[in-house]
Amino acid sequence: MSNKLMIRFLFLSIISGVFFTACNDEDNPTTRLNVRMTDDPLANVQEVNIDLQSIIVITDDGRDSADIGANAGIYNLLDYQGDLDTLIGSATINALRIEQIRLVLGEENTIMVDSTIHDLKTPSAQQSGLKINVHEDVSDLDVYNLLIDFDAEKSVVEQGNGNYLLKPVIKVIN
Repeated sequence: MSNKLMIRFLFLSIISGVFFTACNDEDNPTTRLNVRMTDDPLANVQEVNIDLQSIIVITDDGRDSADIGANAGIYNLLDYQGDLDTLIGSATINALRIEQIRLVLGEENTIMVDSTIHDLKTPSAQQSGLKINVHEDVSDLDVYNLLIDFDAEKSVVEQGNGNYLLKPVIKVIN
């Protein structure tokens, strides 16, 4: 076999492999996942800011995970009260089930109480992320909208001396 013929055969094999891998089959349907965030009202606090870095989706009984990216930035949870929400991430996923969503936070988490800004400590949220159990079958859905209701009032714990801790109380609304 000549080198040119061998190169053509190799090229066609690679292209065919990519084409057939990219095609969806019934065993691996794709779903558009939209992750939105809202908040319940909070008294005596002007701001609760989280530094969202990424969103990780755990799918199919925990076997697979993917960073779907995020609309990274600092979000004041109190901006999303009273039926307001915001899109924090969206991606097309190849999964039958969504088991868990993890919100990975950065270091710029703060709370404003009585017009004074304090650091908001977020144990483990910067490494493994805030874990939100979902356990939903998405195999027959073209789009799955996931609304994360972040209860800031129950999630923020005052430790004294101006120290605050974020222990998230989050409800998933499908």
